[in-house]
Amino acid sequence: MTELEYVVENFGDRFAEFRGKRLALCGGGDYHDAIMERWGREFVFCALEEGPDIAVLTKHKVKSEADYLETAPLCNEKGIPLYDMYGIDEIAVHREAEQQSFLHLKGWEEAVRGYDVVSFAAIDTYLRQGSLLKNDLTIRPIFRALTDIIRSRGGHVVFICRNAVPVETVRKILMDEGVLRSEEEAAQDLYRRQGEDLCYRMIRERFPHQRILHIGISIPNDFIIPRFYGIDTRRMVFYGQSRADQPKPAFAKPACSSREQIMAAVSAADIVSFDLFDTLLQRDVLKPEDVFEMVQRRCGDRKIKAPGFAFYRRLAQEERPLGTLDEIYGRMGELTGVDRPVLEDLKAAELSIEREVISPREAVVSILKEARSMGKGVVVTTDMYLPGAFLRQLLAGCGIDGVSYIFVSCERGCDKAGGLLGLVRERFPGKRILHIGDREDADLASALDAGIEGALIPSAAALAAERGWERCFEKASSLSDRGLLALAVNKAFSDPFLDPGSMSRSDICTRYAWTAAGPMVIGYITWLIRRSKETKPDGILFGSRDGWILSRVFELFEKVSEGLPPATYFYAGRHAAFQPCEDNPASAYHILQMSRRVRYEELLKQVFGLDEGDVLPRLEGEAEDAYLKRHQPLIKERAERARGAYLKYIEKLGLIRGGRYYYTDFVAEGTTQLLLSQFVPFSLSGMYFGRPFYQQEDCGRVEYYLGCEDPYFIEHYMEMEAVMTSPEPSLDHFSDDGSPVFSRETRSDAMLRQAGGVHSGIMSLAERFIRLFYEEGEVVSPGLTEVMYGAEGGHRLLREDFDDWMKVRI
Repeated sequence: MTELEYVVENFGDRFAEFRGKRLALCGGGDYHDAIMERWGREFVFCALEEGPDIAVLTKHKVKSEADYLETAPLCNEKGIPLYDMYGIDEIAVHREAEQQSFLHLKGWEEAVRGYDVVSFAAIDTYLRQGSLLKNDLTIRPIFRALTDIIRSRGGHVVFICRNAVPVETVRKILMDEGVLRSEEEAAQDLYRRQGEDLCYRMIRERFPHQRILHIGISIPNDFIIPRFYGIDTRRMVFYGQSRADQPKPAFAKPACSSREQIMAAVSAADIVSFDLFDTLLQRDVLKPEDVFEMVQRRCGDRKIKAPGFAFYRRLAQEERPLGTLDEIYGRMGELTGVDRPVLEDLKAAELSIEREVISPREAVVSILKEARSMGKGVVVTTDMYLPGAFLRQLLAGCGIDGVSYIFVSCERGCDKAGGLLGLVRERFPGKRILHIGDREDADLASALDAGIEGALIPSAAALAAERGWERCFEKASSLSDRGLLALAVNKAFSDPFLDPGSMSRSDICTRYAWTAAGPMVIGYITWLIRRSKETKPDGILFGSRDGWILSRVFELFEKVSEGLPPATYFYAGRHAAFQPCEDNPASAYHILQMSRRVRYEELLKQVFGLDEGDVLPRLEGEAEDAYLKRHQPLIKERAERARGAYLKYIEKLGLIRGGRYYYTDFVAEGTTQLLLSQFVPFSLSGMYFGRPFYQQEDCGRVEYYLGCEDPYFIEHYMEMEAVMTSPEPSLDHFSDDGSPVFSRETRSDAMLRQAGGVHSGIMSLAERFIRLFYEEGEVVSPGLTEVMYGAEGGHRLLREDFDDWMKVRI
């Protein structure tokens, strides 16, 4: 039996008491015609305008919602009962849904009491969606806590996932957070929504005689349909909202107002209101809740007991969405039993971190300053739990003054959507007001509701998502990942009016360092540190010249990490490493295989270093091996001398004979490591960024930071190789006393300045990342650094400037 047949056949029983009375079928469609045909003789059907005894909506539940909104006012006015095809009193159930109130955790605990099974709508209810991407989902702390309460009472929890988000994404989040405790439980308790009501039917059939409560936000899907199957429902209502038409965040790509448009609006206004966070100021965090995780980490370091701080801090704020910071911490004390002095220490830590992560959006601050110079009144209007006095301190710390009023939601008892901008309107009666913010819903729509003009300046993160960084947000999972990404995004997209074509070479180098090269270097170093702590080598050798910037960044991490092996900037290179072992047939063969296009006469001079007069003429028909063998005595003499010189250099460094050392390199085959291993008095394990596609054989013990899942970086690494260099020329050989002797410099002063600019940017990024986000042992995801490198075609940022250098390098 199809659903259509099921509804039509049961229609007579559901409305048996109205047989012989006048019924109006509202909505049309297949159900309407089928009911008329089947029951036309037993019911008196008429139009709604003819005053029927009852009206019935004849569309699928979701599709009938628009018909309900059109039909209900007339039914209410004339006292006509309005039902759906399943016999549900639509007016009564909608009234009940609209009267649902916002609940704190204690209220939810009471709401689920007595139920054997609690079902949650996964998306928008149990999980909340972030502001940028459809899969940016986090668990609502209040429902995570409720899950534990339900289970502690012996109850069961299940989830319904709608098709807008992949069920695999929901499963991973719930399993990572321990909500779903096994694959078996995930398979049983996570339902994909199918049709209107199949999932509810399946839940009822699985728990046939138990009391079930479903919690969601949609009136048709979550509040009404489950009742067809004897499942009670409870609607989740956001703080301060009880309307059926819950406003939802706008996720459309933002269209930034131009600076000229904004300044024209500023010129016409009397008062200019600025949103604060993500508009006038920016935080170096991907989401505000990251500050709570930073507090938890730091307080742990300071021996302040704060287990689960981030969770309870989110939960307390969710229960006090318009509360002040003091009220939120007071609620935390109630939830956790933590003593007041400890709470004060935690609050102080949070305020301290807020100061550290904040920075001005200079392009927007310049608009504020111009408004002030025009004589405009300037105010700040923000949805925030931080007190206004503290916000003034943040503004002053960013060099921003002249703000006459700060309207803060926690101090005014309402947010922008709930009337905060209306208070601005009331404070300046008769004045023309312009509000500038980063969100279409909270800023532009709320300004319009308050009779205020609005202008949109999207946040740096929103601009990044619009301009090709979507995958970066998807890849950032840990706090370290999110912090590094936030630093890069804020550096690259802080100025919403920037024309990339007008950037100076210095700015290009800095941007490249913060968005492409720097994240890759930092990710690699965090991986190198993790592996060093796991395998405990005797030291790390940062091979020249690729290791120059790596060794400097490693030194920054050494200051905050304990137990790291000593690191050495180690002079090496394929040419210099070959000289001590050029009399080794295996090494010679390896080098010769890489140089097949060069005549052997030239190889003897270029690779083996023989003088013109030492190169013998090649005999007619002479084999390559035989020709090479005739030069063997001289080659052996040179190799022995080079070995002695190189070993003297190693002795000066104080490296341990018989020790185990890491040898670092960029994207390489491992040739230099293989050659060094022929004569150095210790073992080498290669620790490289990545493996080139053309590598054909194993060149020794080598590990790689980057995998092969995303080949983009490996395809374009040569552009970054141009900045993996040092101020010194390439190493040529060592003198007899073990001192390095360098080749002729082939790079121009401009190339060196540009490389130095990228290095400075990498060091600045590393310093800020370490200070704010680094957790010892946590590795920045290689998947993240790869997609960051390619987000804007990062490899192209410096291509024009470094093309000549790349030709030399290649």
